[in-house]
Amino acid sequence: MKLAIWLAIGFFALLWVWVGFEIYRSPLMPDDFDLTEEDMWLYDERPTGSLNDALDEQYSKDREKNGN
Repeated sequence: MKLAIWLAIGFFALLWVWVGFEIYRSPLMPDDFDLTEEDMWLYDERPTGSLNDALDEQYSKDREKNGN
């Protein structure tokens, strides 16, 4: 019984060491891959305007629709 408990504790500890190691060495941002905007978006799928412009336009339409 004691051997099974120690094996379970050892497995659990090794699992968390492995998870921590994988998180430590993983690239988290596109800069870590040396990617540029052209690498991430195909030419046809690239957004044409900024997100703020689209949100401002939607906000204006909503205000007009609601009478504000």
